[in-house]
Amino acid sequence: AAFDSLGPVCVEVERRVLRFWRPLDTALGPLRERAIFLVTLRAEDGAVGVGEAAPLVAFGTESEAACKGALAELESPAVPIELGDELSPPNRWTTPAAAAAVELACLDLRARREGRALAASNALVAGAIRNDVAVNALIGGATPDEVHASALVAAAAGFATLKLKVALPADRRPPVVWLQTGI
Repeated sequence: AAFDSLGPVCVEVERRVLRFWRPLDTALGPLRERAIFLVTLRAEDGAVGVGEAAPLVAFGTESEAACKGALAELESPAVPIELGDELSPPNRWTTPAAAAAVELACLDLRARREGRALAASNALVAGAIRNDVAVNALIGGATPDEVHASALVAAAAGFATLKLKVALPADRRPPVVWLQTGI
């Protein structure tokens, strides 16, 4: 596992709020911000690893409160602890964002000890190391014209892949025909 042989670490958890540059319409209403948790592991040898949890029930993870609770159980900013079975099933599957943040912090700590970027870590690389990573643009809008405009902006910004969430309330659901039109 990612946390094997790390030795004792202090675990710090910091909540941050990321504000969207514009609201994102969802079936549960507009999202204007998103809370994340930064997990920092500090080893006795001075090595540091950082991971991030971005819980959002509407997008398939645990609630912010559940994520915070899972991370709070591990938090130990002043007294080093050994990480271990806390991240094994079943806990890992009930709070996947929290578990992923700690695992990422462990992998980052390992990579930094190796003197490498995480992307070049032996724990992750099975082939050539990439200098860039393709990402998608999440587009949206309340009308077909707004979705189309959002897609054009994303395409002009260089995004080759667009992601559209279509789970609107029944009274606001667009006809499927919207999705069949091209940009």
